[in-house]
Amino acid sequence: MMDETGNTSDRTPDYALALSIALERRRTELTDRGQRWATEAVAALARLEETTTKCLENDYAAAAQLQIEMQRDLLDYMPDPTRLLYEGDTPELNPQEPERVRDDIVATTRFIEWLLFRKCGVPAEEIAGIFDWTSLSQQTVAYGHLLQVVENDAKSILKAKPMPERGKPSEQDRESGPPTHLRLV
Repeated sequence: MMDETGNTSDRTPDYALALSIALERRRTELTDRGQRWATEAVAALARLEETTTKCLENDYAAAAQLQIEMQRDLLDYMPDPTRLLYEGDTPELNPQEPERVRDDIVATTRFIEWLLFRKCGVPAEEIAGIFDWTSLSQQTVAYGHLLQVVENDAKSILKAKPMPERGKPSEQDRESGPPTHLRLV
């Protein structure tokens, strides 16, 4: 990638290659951890929707439903790290993304709790036991940690072995031809 002056940025294709290698090394673990986290996030949104349908009416239900739908859309469009290799030339990883999604779900929960308490007159004792996001939080921490490990792996690959920029073969590449997959691993 080039900046406005024509110089390559820190996130050159070298980073993309290192990230691809790091993602490939942990593909199975990422898939498993990501599915567990996504299952918890979808279940959380389903519980919010169920509560909204049962306990709220009219404009309050519509407002809460809109908020839940927005969260569901954000979750649907969140990039899947295991597919980054195939979706673009320069994959980018954001280890904080699962935490942001969880925080948005919790914020939606607080909004619904506020509607239940202030607008619908549901006693606070009943509201306190409706939502428990312990499992979602645990899965979020585990998944975010794994994404951070992958990012750190990519950075260590860059530090350990400098890779030539695309289009500029190194001395070794000019002598022996293009690198094979086995040489990258």
